[in-house]
Amino acid sequence: MPEQPKLIKLKVLEALQDDAYKGIARIDTEVMRALGLNRGDIISIQGERETVAIVDRSYPADIGEGIIRIDGLTRKNSKTGIGEKVAIRKAQIKTAKKVTIAPAQQGIVVQGDPEAFKSGLLGRAVMKGDLVSLGGAQRRKDLMQDLNEAFEDLQDLFRAGLGGMGFQNIRFKIISTNPAQAVLITEDTEIFRIYLELD
Repeated sequence: MPEQPKLIKLKVLEALQDDAYKGIARIDTEVMRALGLNRGDIISIQGERETVAIVDRSYPADIGEGIIRIDGLTRKNSKTGIGEKVAIRKAQIKTAKKVTIAPAQQGIVVQGDPEAFKSGLLGRAVMKGDLVSLGGAQRRKDLMQDLNEAFEDLQDLFRAGLGGMGFQNIRFKIISTNPAQAVLITEDTEIFRIYLELD
């Protein structure tokens, strides 16, 4: 049997404003080393539910404190709260072939260039059932250097297709992923949008 990835438990604190809605988790470099992680790797965060995030180094004041800083959406996706403990490990992740999204708020219909939607999600690690907001791709690009060229092309599309329309405030739900596991959205991922009927 393959060896299970190592788990470490950390206390949840609020992300700082710069990291909000970008799918980034900040942890101590010692913890990163213990789990074999580099900046830009993907971690699994297990609260009552499992989700995934891109890892970055903690702020100097947080070193040695045994904490993880994640934003409100990531806390919601892991069904955890500030002050609670989550278990983290290096995630098993594949590149997404297809991802289907729908507005998380009922009754919202969002029009826009499909490529612009993709650019807002580029570089994001997701699982079925996660809530995401568009945006933060530039910050993720800085962490994940191998996606650079695709990011630059799509950032222009994002600004043209959705820029200035408040789309970063709209939450989307990940309805399905192919493959059906934790995936990374890249320039090769097809993004499908569906509209859920009111219950």
